[in-house]
Amino acid sequence: MKFQIREAREKAGYSQKELAEIVGVAPNTFHGYESGKHDPKSILLERIAKACHVSVDYLLGIQPDECETPKPPVHTPDLSDDAMKLAKDYDGLDSYGKRVLRVVADEEMQRVADAQAKRAAEKQQKKRFTRKYKERNAIPEEEEKIVYLPLSWSRASAGEGFYLLEGPSDKLGILYNEQTRKADFCVRVTGRSMEPKIMDGDIILIRTQPAVDIHEIGLFIINNHGYVKKQGPDRLISINPNYEDVYINEFDEIRCCGKFIGVLDPEWVISRQSSDEIP
Repeated sequence: MKFQIREAREKAGYSQKELAEIVGVAPNTFHGYESGKHDPKSILLERIAKACHVSVDYLLGIQPDECETPKPPVHTPDLSDDAMKLAKDYDGLDSYGKRVLRVVADEEMQRVADAQAKRAAEKQQKKRFTRKYKERNAIPEEEEKIVYLPLSWSRASAGEGFYLLEGPSDKLGILYNEQTRKADFCVRVTGRSMEPKIMDGDIILIRTQPAVDIHEIGLFIINNHGYVKKQGPDRLISINPNYEDVYINEFDEIRCCGKFIGVLDPEWVISRQSSDEIP
């Protein structure tokens, strides 16, 4: 059967691709309808006829002179319901009301534009400041990947407590990462009271600070003995249930040296400056 799909499409001003999208078929399928390679189903003929403003009989060639002039598409304004209501209200105002509404609208639009310009200027200024700050504080590429931390010769106890004094230390060159960048020094741990979090012999990363929050792990000195423990409300807590907690009385001298950041992975250590006196 000879269809007049192409004639209707061209008079309606559509390309093959456009009309194919409208009726919901692939462009190559639609091309087959026009060339006569495929016969469209009746529902597709109805869609094509509706889109081209013709009858199905015209597409079938029964009424060859019927093609209607396509109606221009109606473009609905992309406005919210409130905006449409305001537009209708505006049409119902007298000339004075329209002038007042126009003045208020202009002032508000200017206020919004000024605020947007101010935010854009502040954002641009912040970008310039950040760029200049980075340029002034740029770290050489070879130093960016390594952080140097002291490793105390004294050991901290995860048990009964060892004599701990601030004194000599090694200097470790450690890979710069999310944990090591927060640390100020390292301490080797002896004891098992904090297992499995901290194992006997681990080197831990400590950030210097005068106190830690409840349930945070810290490095403490009690009567010149160092402990790695969890801060409790009235005592220092051992994670390993086989070890007792450390209770503090009014006669004890206690000081927090810092917060536990994490366990140092031996693979992070790049270099070490040590002394023969280190055990």
